[in-house]
Amino acid sequence: MKATMFDKTGKWTPLQSFDDFDNGLSDLIDLWSSTAKTAIPALKDAALAHFKQDLEAATLLWEANKAK
Repeated sequence: MKATMFDKTGKWTPLQSFDDFDNGLSDLIDLWSSTAKTAIPALKDAALAHFKQDLEAATLLWEANKAK
């Protein structure tokens, strides 16, 4: 099952695995290239910010695990 960045209620779904990030990046690209009226700039910016935050956290976790 494909993970998405947002659940059915529109709440952000944290990305954790490589597959989550791969699918999340695809979702992010789809959102940013969308011309739908619901794809407002604030939503696009929020999705990008969440993606970057999750990626930063995962990078720190992966680095910590690599150091072990």
